[in-house]
Amino acid sequence: MQKYFYHYQGNSFGPYSKEEIIKLNLPTETQIWDSQLEVWEKIENIPDLYLIVSNDIIEKPLTYSDWFKYLSTGKNSYLIISKLKKYNLSFWIMLGLMLAISVYLVITYQHIMERNFNWNFIEFLSLIGAAGVSFVFRTAIFVASLICIISLLEIVYLTWKILEFENPSITASRVIGYLFIPFYNIWWAYYIIIQTNEEIEKFAKKRNIKTIHQISPKLVFSTAILAMLFFIPIIGFVVLIPFLILQFMFMQKLTENTIELYRYVERNRPK
Repeated sequence: MQKYFYHYQGNSFGPYSKEEIIKLNLPTETQIWDSQLEVWEKIENIPDLYLIVSNDIIEKPLTYSDWFKYLSTGKNSYLIISKLKKYNLSFWIMLGLMLAISVYLVITYQHIMERNFNWNFIEFLSLIGAAGVSFVFRTAIFVASLICIISLLEIVYLTWKILEFENPSITASRVIGYLFIPFYNIWWAYYIIIQTNEEIEKFAKKRNIKTIHQISPKLVFSTAILAMLFFIPIIGFVVLIPFLILQFMFMQKLTENTIELYRYVERNRPK
């Protein structure tokens, strides 16, 4: 039989059976040790233990139809968590490399200007070496950026895969595919960011999901505007840094809500 421990004010208590831990009626933010996953998780994130206690409003049960839709996706909340980790790691590596190559190029340029090159063989080799280091940096940035973009698109795809439950008119494949249509993707990038947030809120409201966190309208709108500008040649380069920062902040909150949508389905499996 699986046993559980809970953490409170620096101390751990247990072990308890599933029935015993439920009877304790602990707050949903209480950290529980899940021996199967070997991690500490909030009660609200453990489907088998989650109790609906928010203002006596019960989440609407899942239909068999929606449950089979969920099974057909072959996805789950833990997959999205892994995608988020990959996205975060690649984003910070990309950002760190961009900063590193910027500093390197500035130092190299100053060094060249101070030495007043006479274009002898040794100085020519040093220039070749600098170009080689720059190439390595740019290649690493490209790889990290590619992984980051793929992870971002995967998260957006997974988000719309579950939003299809309520809005089958916009499929996950269509959401991603339209981003690759020249010119049209300028408007689509803006539209889909706004629409994704609205669809999540509609989904949560219709099914009384209380674990969804509202994203600041200013953050959503600003990210949508910068995403639209990012797809415009030249302008996209100018807004690159603020876009990267805002889209990172937006993706953190969006992914948290996507995880909660999947957990809603997982804890409301039809009996």
